[in-house]
Amino acid sequence: MNIVFVIDTYNESSGGSVATKRLVTELKKRGHNIKVVAAIHENESDPDFYEVPRFTIPIRRNIQSQMKFYFGKNKKSVFYKAMKDADLVQIQFPFLMAKGAAKMAKELNIPVIGSFHLQPQNILLALHSTNKNYENLFGGSLSIFIQQS
Repeated sequence: MNIVFVIDTYNESSGGSVATKRLVTELKKRGHNIKVVAAIHENESDPDFYEVPRFTIPIRRNIQSQMKFYFGKNKKSVFYKAMKDADLVQIQFPFLMAKGAAKMAKELNIPVIGSFHLQPQNILLALHSTNKNYENLFGGSLSIFIQQS
């Protein structure tokens, strides 16, 4: 099966990225052909890596850069190139890039599945913030998970 994984960051920067790498490794062992669309890949010379432009949240640029976690931007030409022969598209994170990838897969009549391996409190801890605006963005009160330093 030809499977395309769409994930913002494909490295060791987050639990979701690590889980995705493990899944990709196991699928390859079973004979599946895997392509990865991402803003950053730990091995950018991988012939099955399709790079999209990256971005960070401006007020958290330093933290994201230190973590090596970047968000991917929509790039229709990259999505098409990676997906044109795909049997399935797996979208790993529901961020900006997900919508464009899902739209391209729909145009190509390719089934899409998705996952989101993330705990909201980990985002807030990574951002070093207890800001109520971030808390509300991720769906309610998470203050019980955040320890003040």
